[in-house]
Amino acid sequence: MSRSDSVHEVVDVWAHHVNLLKCEVEWYCQLPFTTPTTPLLFINNPALHGEYVLPAISELIRANHGLYALCSGIRANATFLIAEHHFCEIISLLMSKESSTGDLLREHLYHELT
Repeated sequence: MSRSDSVHEVVDVWAHHVNLLKCEVEWYCQLPFTTPTTPLLFINNPALHGEYVLPAISELIRANHGLYALCSGIRANATFLIAEHHFCEIISLLMSKESSTGDLLREHLYHELT
């Protein structure tokens, strides 16, 4: 096996891995996170802190962080917090690779987190 073949094989494995992550993210996005009878519970009252301002990317990838953080340990928040934490882990993984293969997925995740 030549070096070129080895590089292509690694790229193909990474592309396959990114595709699996994309499928997982799409599945998570189909889950209901709240219902009218069980709203999310925030640490701080969002109504008292004005309009939501998009955080910087470096802040965005920190799960359940900032002024609009949710109460952890509350059943109503559990599904949302699990998904948010997992999305942040995926973004960190994508950022750690020197490849543009995951760029579209990373953008999709940024959108989901905002």
